[in-house]
Amino acid sequence: MHYHLSLELVAPDASQLPGQAEITFQLQSTQDPLVLDFRDGSATNLTINGADDDDGANGHLIIPGHNFTTGRNRIALDFVSGIATSGRAITRYLDRDQYIYSLFVPMDASRAFPCFDQPDLKARFDLDITAPDNWTVVSNTRIESTAPTKPGFRHTDFAETAPLRTFLFALAAGPFRAIPGEGFRLFVRQSKFDRAPPGSPRGSAHRARACGTWPSTSIFRRHGTCRRHLPARRIPVPIRPHRRRQDPARRPAAARNLVAWCSSRNPSRQSHPCSSNRPRRGRRSCKVESE
Repeated sequence: MHYHLSLELVAPDASQLPGQAEITFQLQSTQDPLVLDFRDGSATNLTINGADDDDGANGHLIIPGHNFTTGRNRIALDFVSGIATSGRAITRYLDRDQYIYSLFVPMDASRAFPCFDQPDLKARFDLDITAPDNWTVVSNTRIESTAPTKPGFRHTDFAETAPLRTFLFALAAGPFRAIPGEGFRLFVRQSKFDRAPPGSPRGSAHRARACGTWPSTSIFRRHGTCRRHLPARRIPVPIRPHRRRQDPARRPAAARNLVAWCSSRNPSRQSHPCSSNRPRRGRRSCKVESE
């Protein structure tokens, strides 16, 4: 299965995300209708294997099976989904500037674009986005090419992904600042980048490339950056020595009294193979059969 998505962020404060989707897949049978998941949006110009189809509607798209053939099929359509500050799969974050990011877990990819939103179906994604030219756009894969379009906008093409479940596909856009590192980059909001004090990843990443070390893990933790996938310098931590066994003579009086009480209840306990001088919890004692 393969998705080709073309999205257009027409304005930083836009409440809608228009786009085009082209889905290629294989069918083993055409007896049952095909359900294409798409919620909270509108779909138009639906074509199936190159032929126009008028069965499309808002919500889940139920397409009769007679429109398909056994083997390779192709669905193409235009769609419009919503963008909001909360409650949407595509979310706008308001800071000094505006940022757009996706959150499809666990089943919200179908609120952003038409798809087969089932975790057992993996697909390759091919994404291109048109966004303001002063924005940085990121996704699951590297950028293959960029080109200016209309004044003030830039078209960005991403490389094809490996097979992914729909909820693992992601994108983000906004006036991010990039912090370069050795084999990775961190994208942060403008406000967080300006507030970064000396010794933060902003400066430490440059020093790391020069001296071959990495900033301490506490720096990443302090600035709220995920450090699970980032190499970090090893910091020696004092290890607490192991506790030695306590000398029976130095046991507390209560423990000594408990041992004496258990011995008095069962005199043969001292000579039993499983006996020990350690205090036992409760009133447990070894039962010895008399010969």
